[in-house]
Amino acid sequence: MTRIKIFIWLSLIILVVGSIYVWDQLDRNVYCETCISAEEMETFSSPKSIKALKSVYIENFGNPVYNFPRTSVKSIKVFKNRLILSRLSAVTISERELGDWVEFFNNPDNFTWKESDWTVKDSEFVVRFYDDEAEEVGKVWICRQCQMTKSIPFCPNMKFGGLSADGMTKIQDLLSRR
Repeated sequence: MTRIKIFIWLSLIILVVGSIYVWDQLDRNVYCETCISAEEMETFSSPKSIKALKSVYIENFGNPVYNFPRTSVKSIKVFKNRLILSRLSAVTISERELGDWVEFFNNPDNFTWKESDWTVKDSEFVVRFYDDEAEEVGKVWICRQCQMTKSIPFCPNMKFGGLSADGMTKIQDLLSRR
């Protein structure tokens, strides 16, 4: 009878650990391409050339409809993009610095038109933005090594996600303050 109990306990432990692992991977490393609304897809995906696409982005710089993260932010947490341990090392940004973070991601001067084939799994940090009700309203993956970002929701101010030299300096400063 004890072998059956050991087997059941081991099975439960494996199931729990496996579930936590899958949940963590999905939460940290899945960028939802389909999270872009149909209207945004129509506006930002229909241009036939890169030049036309850039033009559409530029026309929408500063457009409040597309500002990141589309709603007011009550808190921001910065997580290292590490398996499960990221939850333990999360840092909450002080209220007086919230505006600096939101302003950074809405300033097109912090970004370039650089493109890359990097994925969010390559990112070093995941920055999460929360509203008054502690609901996640935005998420940005930051890869300092490849100088790229990705965000949900989509924001044309971030161009194609590449960080400019000035943007790299500013993001380094923001990350060092945490």
